[in-house]
Amino acid sequence: MIHAFGYFEKPIYLNLAFLQESNAISLNCVRNYNNFIFNTVLIRYVEANKSDIAWNYNIDRKWFKKYYDLFNSEELNNDAQARGTKYYSAKEAYDELRDYYATA
Repeated sequence: MIHAFGYFEKPIYLNLAFLQESNAISLNCVRNYNNFIFNTVLIRYVEANKSDIAWNYNIDRKWFKKYYDLFNSEELNNDAQARGTKYYSAKEAYDELRDYYATA
């Protein structure tokens, strides 16, 4: 509820810790949504082009790398590496996609 003076009922105090936590939450949301869109686009591509996919990275690299590069962020990869968090190279992401379809 906004009062007549234009203030929220409970004021928000912006300090460094709050801003850092807000940034981390926002970044995680964006990463998760980005991963969801990437996976959805790849699944649609694979379903529409099953007969054209060789499931060999050297052959499929051209189409796969186009999508990977669209969603990949070197800055976020470097940040993940600095934190010791796993990130996927194009080859590792392709191998995981291939393994998913091999077991599906």
